[in-house]
Amino acid sequence: MKKLHLFLGLVLFLFINACGNKPAGESNATTKVVTKRVELERGWIYRDTTEYSIKYPADWKFQSTGQIGIQFIVTSMPTCETDSFRENINLVVEDLLGTDLTLDKYASMSEEQIKELVYNVKILKSERVKTESDEYQCIVYEGEQGKNKLTFEQYYRVSNMKAYVLTFTAGRNEYADYREIAEKIMNSFQIK
Repeated sequence: MKKLHLFLGLVLFLFINACGNKPAGESNATTKVVTKRVELERGWIYRDTTEYSIKYPADWKFQSTGQIGIQFIVTSMPTCETDSFRENINLVVEDLLGTDLTLDKYASMSEEQIKELVYNVKILKSERVKTESDEYQCIVYEGEQGKNKLTFEQYYRVSNMKAYVLTFTAGRNEYADYREIAEKIMNSFQIK
C-alpha cells in the first residue's frame, strides 16, 4: 500500500514538473538507452532500453528523471507563450517482487488510491484492453491539481514482477486535441 502511495505521489510530482519547469537532465545511470530515428515514420524517435521500447514525436522533449521508479517523461511543446501546462506522458515502474499483485489487483488498488488522492476526481473509464501481444488496464479520469483541471489516461501492465504505469496527462480542455497522438505514443510502448 505504501508503494502505491509512492506511485501516486510520483505521478503528482511529474505533473508539477510538467507545469513549465525546465528539464532535469537526460541521464539515467540504471537503464541503458539507445535512441535512433525510425525510418518508417518520419519525425518520430524510437527509444529502446533493455526493459522496454517506445516511440514519440521528435518535437516532444524526452527526459530521464533519475528519480526512483520514474523512467521518463515526454512533454509536448508549448502551444503559445502563455501555455503554463505541457501535456505529457510518463512511465513509472514499480517493483512487485514479494507481492501477489496481479493486473486485476493492481488496477483495483490504483483506482482506489486515485479516488483518495486526486482532488475532485471523476473516473470516466476503467476497462481491460487485450491485443494479440498485450494486455493492460486503461483508466481515464479527471481531477484538479491547484488551479489546473486535468484529464489523465493510464495504462497499467504487470509483467516480470513489475508494474508498468504509462500516464498521459493533459489539461481538461486540451485532452481531446492531444488524445490521438498520446494514444499512438502509448500504444507503441512494448515491454521486453
